[in-house]
Amino acid sequence: MVGAQPLYWKLIYGEEAYYITAISNGKIVHRSTLFSRNPRHPFMGPWDMQFGGAFTSPKARRKGIFMAALVSAANKFIASKRYKIDQSRLILLVRSENQITNKIAKDLGFILKGQVVKSKFFLPAYNLSMDL
Repeated sequence: MVGAQPLYWKLIYGEEAYYITAISNGKIVHRSTLFSRNPRHPFMGPWDMQFGGAFTSPKARRKGIFMAALVSAANKFIASKRYKIDQSRLILLVRSENQITNKIAKDLGFILKGQVVKSKFFLPAYNLSMDL
């Protein structure tokens, strides 16, 4: 809940992606995506999924919405046909200066695996990759 209003979740399946939206008082307060490997993320394996594109509105932060969305995405991934035991990873890219998200990831059991380095063809500079 955000304030005294209920929080509604929408999980929409797209082609190789789940779009997660949290709505409170008729307004979107969080959005994120769970998506499969693509050319922008060559470090991902064929059975991996990545949680990303997350944004929580400033007024809705520090209420557990991001963590709930990440847990929801992880559960959806594990229940999917795409998940293969000992072959699949749930990847989360987090900038090192984003201390809150880094703490949430570590609290949920993500493990630091390395760095994603910026190049002119790929993502902006992220330097923390975790997988479950």
